[in-house]
Amino acid sequence: MTARRGRARAYDQGSDDRDPEWLASYGRPGLVAARGCCRQQIGEHRRAAAFAESAVQGYDGRFIRAAQFVQVNAAEAYLGTGELEQGITRARAAIPAIKALTSPRLVERPRQFADRLEPYKGSMTVREFRDHLNHELAA
Repeated sequence: MTARRGRARAYDQGSDDRDPEWLASYGRPGLVAARGCCRQQIGEHRRAAAFAESAVQGYDGRFIRAAQFVQVNAAEAYLGTGELEQGITRARAAIPAIKALTSPRLVERPRQFADRLEPYKGSMTVREFRDHLNHELAA
């Protein structure tokens, strides 16, 4: 957990002249998304959701694949806060683009999210989401 906290602090400090050259290829939305992932890993779900939302907005219609990964990250962060409906709404919003992109790794992300909904399997919202996901991403 200490290493994860260290990574989170490093992202919070921002870039400096010691950053590797490849870091510039991430762009601001990618770095914001990475900050969110770090926050998610250390259990700071609200901050993770805020970073993910900011990253999705920052992609602004570009880098569609990356934006969909981050949308699912936001869904997972909301689930971590206990906001089941918001998490499902975020994951559902990613499905049309995921379907169009047909990236196997990307398609797996909302399926993994759906698996994390198992504790809520009795919820109508969860059942509807899973049915929608299965219908839209049927192989």
